[in-house]
Order: sequence, then C-alpha cells, then structure tokens
Amino acid sequence: SLPEAKSNVSWRDEDTLFRVELDRDPERYWAAALLGEIEAKRGNLPEAERLLLSARGHLPRPYRVETALCYVYLNEGRFTEARDRCDAALTLQPDDPRALTNRANARLLLGDHQGALADAQHAAVVKPQSAEAHAIAAEALYALGRRDEARAENDAALALAPSHARALRLRSILDR
Repeated sequence: SLPEAKSNVSWRDEDTLFRVELDRDPERYWAAALLGEIEAKRGNLPEAERLLLSARGHLPRPYRVETALCYVYLNEGRFTEARDRCDAALTLQPDDPRALTNRANARLLLGDHQGALADAQHAAVVKPQSAEAHAIAAEALYALGRRDEARAENDAALALAPSHARALRLRSILDR
C-alpha cells in the first residue's frame, strides 16, 4: 500500500516551485535566480532582470545570474551592460559557452570585431556544436574584411543548423 501524502502544488513545475519558495521566504535567492533565468528565456525581460538583480549579490558564485543578465541586456539593446555582465560571469566561469557567445554578440554589436571573434572562437572550442558561436565568428570575420574565412565559418554554422537565421542572412550577403 502507498503511504498517504498531502498534495504539494509547488511540485507541479519548476516555475511554480520557485514562486512558492520565494513566497515562503523572499531570501531564497537561488529560487529568484532560477526563476529569473526562466523568465529571460520566455522573453519577460523586465521580470527576469528584477529577479536576477535581487539574487545577484547573495549567491556565492553568481556566474549563471551574470550570464542571464547579459542575455537580458543584450535583448534589450543595452550592449555595454551586456558585455559587462558577461565579463563578470566569465571571471567566475571562464569557459561558459553561453557567456562567451553572449559577450561575442555584445562585442560585435559594439563594433569590437576582434574581441567578438576571439569570444566566438573560444565558445566554438568549448562547445563545437554551437551554430550561434560559428555564426557570430563568421560575422566578425566578415566585419574584419576576412571574407573567405567568414564563408568557411558560416558554412560550419549552417552545417550544424541549416535553418540558422543569422547564418542564412550572412550567406545571402556573402553570395552577392
């Protein structure tokens, strides 16, 4: 026979679990950080930023918080802040492919093409199956005037993800 147990609504899904944990104790910063990551992925950037900032100073190694804030700021067009948050994340976790890719993207958008290339290539070494890392490297190479290398890197991105929008856009430019 199965033991009797009370229903626990907080286990319905991660979102609900983290919200219940925060309602029980607003100082459960781990829950705010994880919920902030979820909200960032959903595109609810203001709520993600609020949650992530509430957790940021209270966790021992907040590289995931910094990486998520980088993503939020990148998607809000706050490229300098995005780069700075990725710098903070990479100080704590130097080989985090998400932080490397996001910082590469921020650097590209800030016009730091050499820095973007270095980060994108590092991300591609750490996570070779990252089409995004290869696509950003291709854009950086193109911006640096290295068209043949850009084509090769872009081909690598498309080999990994044939419908990758960023790589398809650059291919149309390279094919002109």
